[in-house]
Amino acid sequence: MRSSGFFDFQVSNVAIPYSSESGDIIRFNESRFFLADSSLFDVFDFELLVGDKATALIAPNSMLITESMASKYFGDEDPIGKTLRLEQNGNIDFAVVGVLADTPKNSHFEFDFLASFSTTDQFSRSGQPFQNNNWFWNPG
Repeated sequence: MRSSGFFDFQVSNVAIPYSSESGDIIRFNESRFFLADSSLFDVFDFELLVGDKATALIAPNSMLITESMASKYFGDEDPIGKTLRLEQNGNIDFAVVGVLADTPKNSHFEFDFLASFSTTDQFSRSGQPFQNNNWFWNPG
């Protein structure tokens, strides 16, 4: 198992649209979107309010969102199992598998979305150049 890793796209915002149950497209530009390794909870004690820490980021195309993002995108609906699409050099859909407590305002590491790092193979297929077997600098 590799150590817990985080990756951002080194861009200021990523676009995330959602099709509501009424058919309306809701689209936001988000700045706190990261890919995270499945060993996240072995290293950090982020509070997972809904979901399973043991499996949360193992499957490709899975995603954890914060309470604030659950409210922003889904209102009072249960976000678990809902799909959010990342529009970043191609479209990749993520299933929401858990809800995290919002990060404290004094936290050094702030995020709203943590998507499964195992999805990186799909970034290559969608046109996003990505190599997950090399060391690289990610100043994000």
